[in-house]
Amino acid sequence: MRMKKSKTGYENHLTTCPHCDKDVLDHMVECIFCKGELKPYYRPMEKNRAKQIRAWLTVVLTALALLIVLLELL
Repeated sequence: MRMKKSKTGYENHLTTCPHCDKDVLDHMVECIFCKGELKPYYRPMEKNRAKQIRAWLTVVLTALALLIVLLELL
């Protein structure tokens, strides 16, 4: 038996609202149907941590780009 392919692909990210028993996405903090509070599965990243990651990525990618340019010139 062949399973029907999902059009949205959201089925893996659904959870049930404890207040109204409707399906909502697992990252929501408020139910879109009953406005009940939800505990999201994912925690947002701390802003300081995001800034650190961005800074390191900028340094690493800039160094990589410079290395590629230098190798092309040689």
